[in-house]
Amino acid sequence: MMLRKRFDELIENAATAVFVFMFIVTALQVILRFVFQRPLMWTEEAARFLYVWLTFLGAAVIMRDNEHITIDFLVKRLPSKLQLALSLCIQGAIIVYAVVVFMGSLIMIRINWDAPASTMPNVVTMAHVYLALPVGMTLIIYYVLRSLPAQVRALFGKTPSKAARLEEVGGR
Repeated sequence: MMLRKRFDELIENAATAVFVFMFIVTALQVILRFVFQRPLMWTEEAARFLYVWLTFLGAAVIMRDNEHITIDFLVKRLPSKLQLALSLCIQGAIIVYAVVVFMGSLIMIRINWDAPASTMPNVVTMAHVYLALPVGMTLIIYYVLRSLPAQVRALFGKTPSKAARLEEVGGR
């Protein structure tokens, strides 16, 4: 349990660090462009690349916390066991999607391994940007798989109430 907590903190801290660095690069870009009329050419591209990384790290954290946006007005009208079964089906679809994106991203990394970023050619290749996808998808798969045992127990177990079952799987 302690290792799991540390891993979760590591991922959150990485996402936070990427956000802070993206904020600093963007602020630097704005200040240099509009105050000093001397923009740095690489800051816009760096901010975009950091945003890609932030998107996939953030998606993993949101998946872990079960905080993705959902439209559940119909699902909430279903019996609780059916809600849990539907949730398991959705988790399976997420895993399939993440595996497909993971596999496609490996192809993109291979294709762009030596493709330099236009404003940072000696520092960053496009493969560094595409690497965010397999990292993010791996984390998403890990978090979905980590939540499955609780969902299966809630579906097939003898949990006393609907609220307890939904709380166990991270619902509200």
